[in-house]
Amino acid sequence: MLLKKLFKKHHLFSVLLSLSFLGATGSSLAIEKSPQVAQECFEQTKVDQLAKLIGQRLQLIEELAVYRWNHKQPLQAIDGEFIQERKESATNALQRFSAAQMDAAQAIMIEHFEKWVHNGVHKHEYTPDLEVLTHKLQETNTSLIEVFGKIHCENTQDKESLKIALGQALYSQGFSREVIDASLHF
Repeated sequence: MLLKKLFKKHHLFSVLLSLSFLGATGSSLAIEKSPQVAQECFEQTKVDQLAKLIGQRLQLIEELAVYRWNHKQPLQAIDGEFIQERKESATNALQRFSAAQMDAAQAIMIEHFEKWVHNGVHKHEYTPDLEVLTHKLQETNTSLIEVFGKIHCENTQDKESLKIALGQALYSQGFSREVIDASLHF
């Protein structure tokens, strides 16, 4: 099961890298294959908006990582910040999407903590205000859920086209492969 999961993640990222080298976009790929499917599944503006919100949320999580690092808080405390209860076998798309975003948050925090340990960072000069950060995260989460709810992908091909478009957008925002893979595992 784990190997299958890893294969899927690496395969998706390989497709993303191939497309970026070829200069193609996920939306153009979907439109070239089937214009009706792509238009019925999602509008590009909604995909762009969703990618922007995912990126915005991940940037806020980076700030949360700084706060936790400076206050010597563990990474495990990330649970519950995006959804109240995570179910291993999510029953609907929104639950799977929410769980994937929590995994991405965990991945980006681990990435930063490892980098800071490696570089010998003891404390950052800037510590974000936790109350302001929590408020921004709640607003972003609400918008993220709202936009995701407007995107409907009924079949696997539509869902994969959406993931390719989102993956390319997140890659262009500078996120690592691990974070992108975690974010798209829904």
